[in-house]
Order: sequence, then C-alpha cells, then structure tokens
Amino acid sequence: MITAFYAGLLGLWLCYLYTAVVKYRREYHVGLGDGDKEDLHKAIRIHGNFTETVPYVLIIMILLEMMSAPHLWILHVFGAGLIVSRLLHFMGLRKSSGASRERTIAGGMTIGLIIAGCVLLLWKSGGAVFGL
Repeated sequence: MITAFYAGLLGLWLCYLYTAVVKYRREYHVGLGDGDKEDLHKAIRIHGNFTETVPYVLIIMILLEMMSAPHLWILHVFGAGLIVSRLLHFMGLRKSSGASRERTIAGGMTIGLIIAGCVLLLWKSGGAVFGL
C-alpha cells in the first residue's frame, strides 16, 4: 500500500519531533508549557503543527487508495507533497518564530493537498452518496 509507506516515514519523523520536545523539556526543566524558552516553544509548535495536519492528509490518502484513486501515482504526489511541506515548515520555524517564506509555502502546500484531496474524495464518492 502506497499510503502505508508514507505513514511509516512520517511516523518516524513524528518520533524525531517528539524527542526534540522531550529534549528541551529536560534541558530547561519544563514539565508543561514552554517555560518562555524559545527553542522549546518552536519544538512544541513544529510537533503540534505536524500532528494537526499530517493525520488528515494520511486519512485522505488511505481513503483515495481504498477507493482506487483514478491513478495511484496521485498518492505519491500527496505523500511527497506532504513530506516536502512538513520539511519546509520545520526549516522555516527552526529559523524564525516569525513569518518565513518556507512556512508560507508549507502552509499553502498543506492546505492545497487537503483541498485537492477533499475534492477528489467528493468526486469519487458523489455517485455512491446520491445513488448514481
């Protein structure tokens, strides 16, 4: 399954992001919140944004795969796009807490993937929902 491959890669990346948060929590002795530590705040938001967006795109991908997407290569577009968008977000937020070109591109890519995926799901499921 194509989605399983990307879920595996992204799951490993999630573990890396999680350990970065734990590292800073231990270093700064912060059990909850960010303790006003910029490094910890960034690590929390990178991890948080990942967990807020990646699962939904993976759900879209698995549903498309289960529905036999028109062309299965599209799943690679979604998977690779998701990896690139999360990498750009990671790079942009590590560089600066403020706006960055990388984060802007990452956000646009992620919302684009979600919208495109939702449109494909609606298109693929439309006939079944309305009995067509």
